[in-house]
Amino acid sequence: MNNTLVNPNRNGVMYETLPAATILLIENLIGAFGNISIVWATLRNNKLQTTCNWLIALNAIADGGTQLSNYISTYFLISGINYVDLWTCWHLQFIPYMFFSSTMIITILVGNDRLLTVLFPHM
Repeated sequence: MNNTLVNPNRNGVMYETLPAATILLIENLIGAFGNISIVWATLRNNKLQTTCNWLIALNAIADGGTQLSNYISTYFLISGINYVDLWTCWHLQFIPYMFFSSTMIITILVGNDRLLTVLFPHM
């Protein structure tokens, strides 16, 4: 029986996914540039050094950490590694997951800061 899903001449590389992996990698590099720009602008401009802007800069750093998981996935797609044991996967994804969790918390804090600024503008 000819199994078209497994081809021993491909060394595990899924060539069909390479265009999508390349696009994802380019988007991540653009996103990393944007996140670095946000942090840089916050550090350099005194007018941007408010609580909300510091939270947004912190969120940009956390987003950059979250993007690490996409680099890991792209590496596995390009390298042809089709299986990773659970222990290795946990170690590779733990840091990006912590950054992802922190982005949700920081987003809530930015929302609360903006809400308090609107409700109590003179404080």
